[in-house]
Amino acid sequence: MFGLKFRRQVPIDRYIVDFYCPEIRLIVEIDGGVHGEPGRVKRDAERDGRLMKLGYETIRIPNGDVLRDPDWFPEMLRPFHPSPAAI
Repeated sequence: MFGLKFRRQVPIDRYIVDFYCPEIRLIVEIDGGVHGEPGRVKRDAERDGRLMKLGYETIRIPNGDVLRDPDWFPEMLRPFHPSPAAI
């Protein structure tokens, strides 16, 4: 996507992230229904906060959104793609 390479199931700190793009330090988490449960929401927020302190940006996408419209997913990542002038 946009010339960026994503790796799957990458260990970062004490976590395994769904997808990671090292060029822009972006983590993409595809979340199932369990991530809406109250205890899980808190744990996810703590995890995202820890990863942010380490210099990573995390975006969370409900898996239903990806399954319903797979073509939408790459467009959702466009704002995170660095402009050619920034490289």
